[in-house]
Amino acid sequence: MPSPDNPIHLLILVFSRPTERGAEQRAALRNAWAHDRRACGFFTVRFVLGGGNSSGAATAHNDTVVLDVGEGYSSLSLKVLAGFAWALGSAAPSFSHLLKTDDDSFVCVGGVLRWLERLPRRRRDSLYAGSPLAQRCAGKEHLPVLRQLALPRLLRDRKCRRGWRFPLTMHGAGYLLSRGTAVQVVRRAEALHPVPNAEDLTVALLLHYRSRQTNGSGADAASAAA
Repeated sequence: MPSPDNPIHLLILVFSRPTERGAEQRAALRNAWAHDRRACGFFTVRFVLGGGNSSGAATAHNDTVVLDVGEGYSSLSLKVLAGFAWALGSAAPSFSHLLKTDDDSFVCVGGVLRWLERLPRRRRDSLYAGSPLAQRCAGKEHLPVLRQLALPRLLRDRKCRRGWRFPLTMHGAGYLLSRGTAVQVVRRAEALHPVPNAEDLTVALLLHYRSRQTNGSGADAASAAA
């Protein structure tokens, strides 16, 4: 676990599915990079599935978390946000940084840990990092989440056909969050009704999001801008 002498402990959440193909992918990763190698630093891997208890996928391995959320693209944001909420709960391993990835991705864990160690502490403690999406302008399918979460004066762009541009958004195949950044995402996600489908854009917007109303302590309000 994180300590003053070794402040970095990476929790890797690998999002998978309770299907035969998903089981094959998880088995392949367990035989590759997704197991504990203390020689390259402290990290923990958890496979995250939806489908609730009916999936039966967590019985054979203690590295699998089954969430009571649906599977499929329409539930992807909800599943990822629920996974983040689980990671911040008491049942999860302690961590300083969280890596969200998928079961068809390869992670060079040692490289990630070395990169984190070289970062200035201020950046490391408020981290959102990954491979930025090349797409600049939002498509029609992105308009609901932008209208729900974005401040028009920041992301409106007349050069874009739909009138909206993306904030800095990391590709959903893999991105890093510091613990504090993950807390922000989960707390702000409570304001989402409904939760949008575009997971990577939703996470990016939650990090940019400021509600129009705050309570007396300055925390985010429980209602999003329409």
